[in-house]
Amino acid sequence: MKKIQWGTVVFLIIYLAILAYVCFWSEGYGRTDGQNFYRYNLVPFKEIMRFYTYRDLVGVEAFVLNLFGNVLAFIPFGVMVPIVRRKNRNFFRVVGMTFLLSLFIECIQLIFRVGSFDVDDLILNTLGGLIGYVIFWLMNRIHDMSAVRLFHFRSQFFQAAVQFCFYCILVQVHDPRNILQPEVLEIPQRDDRLFCLIKTV
Repeated sequence: MKKIQWGTVVFLIIYLAILAYVCFWSEGYGRTDGQNFYRYNLVPFKEIMRFYTYRDLVGVEAFVLNLFGNVLAFIPFGVMVPIVRRKNRNFFRVVGMTFLLSLFIECIQLIFRVGSFDVDDLILNTLGGLIGYVIFWLMNRIHDMSAVRLFHFRSQFFQAAVQFCFYCILVQVHDPRNILQPEVLEIPQRDDRLFCLIKTV
C-alpha cells in the first residue's frame, strides 16, 4: 500500500472507533442506562415522519439533527473506503459496505438493548455512504491529473475528509431526546430518539 492509503486506514479505524462509542457507549445517547425491553421499527420512514409530525414540540433543530445526523455520520465512511483500496472504487461495493456496517450497528443495538433497530437509520446511513462515494468520485473526476498532482490532491482531500469525519460524529452527540416530553405526546417514556416501544422482555 502507498503511504496515503495506510494513513487513510488509520483514520478509518479511528472513525469506526468513534462511531462505535457514539452508538454503543455514549452516555449522551443513554447507551449506558440499560433497558429491559427491545425497541425496533421495521416500517420505512415511520420515525422520520414522527419527528416531522412533532417538530413543533421537539424543535426544528432536533428534527434536522435526527434526519441529517444519520446521513452525515456515514459520509466519511463512503469517502475513505474507496481511498483505502482501489478495489473499493465501485459504487455498489461502497453502498453495500455502508449498508452492512449500518445493519451490524443496528443489530448490536437491538441485541444488547443499547438502542433500537430502526430501518430508517439503515436508509439514512446508507444514503450517507452513497453521498460520500459520490463526493470521492466527483473530486477524482475534477482532478484528473498526473500522479504527483493526484498524490498532492489526495493528501489535501484526506485531511479534509478526516476533519469532516470528526465534525459529522460530533454532530451526533447533540441528543434531542431530552427535548421531548412523553407526558405531552403520550408516547413511551424511554423513547429517547422517538422510537416506538414494541416489545417488553
